[in-house]
Amino acid sequence: MKPGANVGHRNHLIAMGLVAAILSGVLAYLFFRIDFVPQQASAESQAIDAFIRLLFSIASVFFAVITTVLAYVLIFFRARPGDAADGPPIKGKPALEVTWTILPLLIVTGLAVHGGMVLDEITAPGSPQSELVVDVTAARFSWQFEYPEFGISSYELQLPVDRRVLFNIESEDVVHSFWVPEFGPKQDAVPGMTTQLRITPTKVGRYMVICSQLCGDGHTYMMAPVQVKSPGDFQDWVTQQQQQQGPKQPTPQGTPQPQQVQHVH
Repeated sequence: MKPGANVGHRNHLIAMGLVAAILSGVLAYLFFRIDFVPQQASAESQAIDAFIRLLFSIASVFFAVITTVLAYVLIFFRARPGDAADGPPIKGKPALEVTWTILPLLIVTGLAVHGGMVLDEITAPGSPQSELVVDVTAARFSWQFEYPEFGISSYELQLPVDRRVLFNIESEDVVHSFWVPEFGPKQDAVPGMTTQLRITPTKVGRYMVICSQLCGDGHTYMMAPVQVKSPGDFQDWVTQQQQQQGPKQPTPQGTPQPQQVQHVH
């Protein structure tokens, strides 16, 4: 290859590298600024959103490089009119082959480790004294919530802000799925077993429990209101419910549940 050709190829590589670097930086910045989980209202949804932003930021770099090279080649190295000759073959590039094998392997392995750490963070149990236990019963086509610590039940889900909540979820008939979109993770309610979900609400407000698993002709209407309150307002609600429902024997907090299975979507 002539010296002039080497200089020309080097200039093309530098130009493509600059364009790809600028495009990668812009896309990665934009993806890091985007909230993929709208109206985040729990610590778990924030952790999931941060992981999604990391995934898209890394993918944007590869997208920028591939798109830049493709567009550059189509513009500057396309066949000219009347040129039917084949381009020079490229072979014998072991360093390039090793690079595009090892680099994706390292990235995927790193993401797998980081994803496992995020999953452990959002599912790890807290101390039994600090967690609020809520027993959730799903049935066509309604939700019921029991608070064994206080001996009350409700068809509305009331929660204190900034306190970790352990949901013990059961189904009386078919498979349902407990989901508050603003809280992030969802959990199936499976007949014959108790599944668990841990959520830490971070924003006072009103939300909605929905069933995200098709469960029959009334599936669309299987919803229940959710209200996250300040600790004081939540305690006032508990006291009011205890007065209305009468005295019940509270269940000791942290009592183990049979057949507990934990799967987070």
